[in-house]
Amino acid sequence: SHAAALLARAGVRNFVLVDFDNVTLSSLNRHAAACRAHVGSSKVAAVASQIRAIAGPSGGCDTPGEIQIPEGVIEARAAMFSAKMATGLLLHPDWIAAHPDSMQLGYFSAGGGPGSIADLPDWAVPDLVLDCIDDVKTKAELLTWCVHARVPAISSLGAGGKLEGTRLHAGGLADVVNEALGKALNTKLRQTLAVDTGAADTGAVDTG
Repeated sequence: SHAAALLARAGVRNFVLVDFDNVTLSSLNRHAAACRAHVGSSKVAAVASQIRAIAGPSGGCDTPGEIQIPEGVIEARAAMFSAKMATGLLLHPDWIAAHPDSMQLGYFSAGGGPGSIADLPDWAVPDLVLDCIDDVKTKAELLTWCVHARVPAISSLGAGGKLEGTRLHAGGLADVVNEALGKALNTKLRQTLAVDTGAADTGAVDTG
């Protein structure tokens, strides 16, 4: 939510927001957009409402779906990401509409040929993916998709209990030292990708 708000203030106008969770009282202390009025509604609805307030005309809370703002669109998708759901959650809606059978392909194949992630046109995939997931398996599935789709990604790792903000580090996965989430993600990606972590350092996957 914090990253989305900052991107909106920086001028980004097209967003795909994916989160299956709802706002709770206990999550208000760490959510950039939600307030008590949002409790019980989806987190993506709260973030979409904030982005619209920043970038376009004022309004109340929004429900998940397509929200028009000046020169941009917010896709608020209240769903859990998975490899099988990647097509419907991450690809441009115009591409999906033109390829109705694509939903049956799910994750696509990593190699070339029909249904290959690598064959998707540039306009159909995101310009950038922000991975803010806290589950190792799901993070690995998202980053694996990004690698095969040639989409740059920034992955957030563990910051709980860290008090010294000046020691925040941005780098490749190979730079991870003594950070449990990053080490576990590294191991999982080594198992799921046909590349080593050094290949992720080339820019296919960047983490900070």
